[in-house]
Amino acid sequence: FRAPDKAVAFAEERRLGVRGHPLMWWARDPRWLTSVLNSANADSIMQKHIQVTVHRYRGRVKSWMW
Repeated sequence: FRAPDKAVAFAEERRLGVRGHPLMWWARDPRWLTSVLNSANADSIMQKHIQVTVHRYRGRVKSWMW
C-alpha cells in the first residue's frame, strides 16, 4: 500500500478529494495476486483484498470507480 498511501496523504494535505481505482480490473492483475490465485481460492482472495482495501481507506476515499 506504499504508493496509494502516499497518494492519499498528498491529496489530504491539499484538501483534495480522492477517487479510488476499481478494486478489480480485468486487464492486469498485480504480481502478488497471480502468484497465489487459482480457481479454488479466487473468490476468497478477491473478497479479502476488497475488504482490506476498503477498510484501510474508509473515510479517506470518497468514491470508488467501477
